[in-house]
Amino acid sequence: MPLSSKQRKFLESLAHSLEPVVRIGKFGVTPTLVQTVHENLSTQELIKIKILESAEVDKNEVAEILVEKTNATKIQIIGRIIILYRSNPELKHQIEVPGMEAVAGKPDSGPKKGLPGRKGTAASSNVKKASTRKKTPKTTKKTAAKPRKTVGTLAKKQTTRRSKR
Repeated sequence: MPLSSKQRKFLESLAHSLEPVVRIGKFGVTPTLVQTVHENLSTQELIKIKILESAEVDKNEVAEILVEKTNATKIQIIGRIIILYRSNPELKHQIEVPGMEAVAGKPDSGPKKGLPGRKGTAASSNVKKASTRKKTPKTTKKTAAKPRKTVGTLAKKQTTRRSKR
């Protein structure tokens, strides 16, 4: 499934906080590892895979093998970390990728102008919401800044503390 650069950037930002769920060690890509990646992509749409330093495999080859065998999309390779994405319509909490439509998987061209209910369109800008709260003027209270301690007073405190010991 080809993704636009905007969609990839969105998924990269979501993956930033994720921890790697699969680690590839010295045995490289095995059928068990592929099965583990497949199972993780079934429960999560976006995963991180870490290639350990003991693994003597090329990160690009590993990514291509996993993409091919798990029917996923490679989002990014950073150092020894691979980020994969595969949409799963059966999950309760799906990732809503911007520009993705459920119909035929074609990317959306962006918000349509003139449709009611969408932000930033001509139809929604003409509608004013009734406010039930009283509007009070905002006042900002300025507090005086505390003077900073000078080096001389700090040195006096340190000498007095030392003399009390």
